[in-house]
Amino acid sequence: MLDPNTGAGAYLIDGGLNGGADPDCDDHPSPLVQAVVAIVLTALLVIIIAAVLPEAIAIIAAAGRAAVKSLRPILTVLTAGSGLLLSSQAQANYNKNQCCENAKQEAATAYGLLRQRLDEWYIDNLGLHDSGHLNAIKEASDRLKKALEKITSNCGKKAYPAEFDDWTATVIEAEAVINYS
Repeated sequence: MLDPNTGAGAYLIDGGLNGGADPDCDDHPSPLVQAVVAIVLTALLVIIIAAVLPEAIAIIAAAGRAAVKSLRPILTVLTAGSGLLLSSQAQANYNKNQCCENAKQEAATAYGLLRQRLDEWYIDNLGLHDSGHLNAIKEASDRLKKALEKITSNCGKKAYPAEFDDWTATVIEAEAVINYS
């Protein structure tokens, strides 16, 4: 990205994160898929516990304290299984929260660029009413639209930034400029 006024430039990675990580925001499963996976994993864990529990109780009853030592491998497997289930859900929630924050940051950046391009278009004191400037408006508008879509898919309504409506209105404004020109 180059600033035509100063010649300053920056090289942005996909998503405009300036070298930050994108935690698989575009490929995460839907909440319904996550819920089904959690239910299936929980059901499997319950089945394993149900299959092992009577045997474990019988061993403890027959051998007493010494039996507890022989049950450690079984308890380790069960504990690891439940930890895996909980950690996979926690990781999915972390990714969704991180994706939400990344989308908000991207939207703020894209909005600033789009607002600047639109303001330049209206003022036109630099003679920027050309196809290059119009393309810059379209690119910034598309970038902001994608960020708003990511906010919609990754952030709950309560996590929407206060600027969301302004950002949406600016995309509509840019589309009017593009379509009119």
